[in-house]
Amino acid sequence: MDVRPTAPIVFSDLKAQVQAPFRYRSDGVCGNASGGGYGGPKLGEKGREQGLAIGLDLASSREWFNENVMDVETMSIVTGGTVKTSDAYLINGEPGDLYPCSKEGYTNPYETDVVLVAPGQSTDVLLTADQPIGSYYMAASPYETVTTPEFRFDNSTTTGVIVYEGYMSSTPLMPIMPHPYDTPTAYRFSSHLTKLVKGRFYTPVPRMVDEHMFMTLGLGLIACGKKETCSGPLGQRFAASISNYSVEFPSKLSILEAHFYNVSGIYNATLPNKPEKPFDYTNPNDALNPELLWTSKSTTVKKLKYGSVVQIVFQNTAVLAPESHPMHLHGFDFHVLAQGFGNYNPKQDRKKFNLRNPPTRNTLSVPKLGWAVIRFQANSPGAWLLHCHLDIHITWGMLTVFIVDNGAKILFTLALIWLASATEFKDDKELNTIVQTQIREDD
Repeated sequence: MDVRPTAPIVFSDLKAQVQAPFRYRSDGVCGNASGGGYGGPKLGEKGREQGLAIGLDLASSREWFNENVMDVETMSIVTGGTVKTSDAYLINGEPGDLYPCSKEGYTNPYETDVVLVAPGQSTDVLLTADQPIGSYYMAASPYETVTTPEFRFDNSTTTGVIVYEGYMSSTPLMPIMPHPYDTPTAYRFSSHLTKLVKGRFYTPVPRMVDEHMFMTLGLGLIACGKKETCSGPLGQRFAASISNYSVEFPSKLSILEAHFYNVSGIYNATLPNKPEKPFDYTNPNDALNPELLWTSKSTTVKKLKYGSVVQIVFQNTAVLAPESHPMHLHGFDFHVLAQGFGNYNPKQDRKKFNLRNPPTRNTLSVPKLGWAVIRFQANSPGAWLLHCHLDIHITWGMLTVFIVDNGAKILFTLALIWLASATEFKDDKELNTIVQTQIREDD
């Protein structure tokens, strides 16, 4: 988690409010992390990436568009004209008080003193400075789900300091932090976020699903080379997989280039919609089951029709080292319909789907020994990565690629986007219905 600046934040008004985007990074430069982080609550965003968490940094000034920036750029390419004028400029992700901007958020208000930020996630927090005048730590510590001895983590705490103006003591008060294995607290936060239906950027959940996918997530093993010495379990190499497909990137040509130029032999588009070998996914007795431990490397992807609606059930498994996997999808936001523990049961768990106001994210931490269901529309052609946001799991192979074909009606959809900017529709649902109807009629 990145909490800045290092100098204390001073409040001169006890009722002052500060909106602070928290951003968790897990990368090789800043240090790997094997779990999420607790912070001291995602509203979402439609513009370009926001800047620093707290504080003034003119280098993070950006433009803001009241629509998807990719649609703005694509429309320019289609029409041959320039891009539309931005709707505002931002400093630290905020437009200031000179723009007629709506103050409505993206999620319904949710009051909490603990925030879960998984690797790859961003979360906006609205903090009310209404405590007694004093000095307070804002702290972040790891939330860990792996209990296997081979996986160790840095159980330490990073802090920022909030100081009220006029307070002289140099000793900040420390909040009570959750235990690093406090799954109930983590689940309570992640499962209670809901979208603001009357918000400007509310997008309804597509009701008709074209691709139903069930993906298992877990670790496994690949054989150690004959002349190698490997330090993984049983003297083998660690691997990670989706539905037991441990994917590696091609070395000769990228997947996107191979798709665009129709080059064969670079990847195979045979990722199944469900595991080829179903089993009792969360049974701890299968942790070292030799029939489930082994996987192999390949470059296996999934092809999707442009405009198709995809629903994915992520199912974590108990194989080898069960843990929570933060799954991140490039190119799209998705609706988080439901999540829970144990094996996903379609008859019972479909009743838990939130189809009215689910949160929209691009990264979701799937509960340890549990499941989560997402739904999105594949409306952006290209090759888009789906992967676990724990960096070593990408290296080990927990990833795949969605190749979205060019749609026959992509120009029609873009024309509707342009039309929407000049036409008063009742709401986004009406526009979405028109687009979906046209796409389905052409299939």
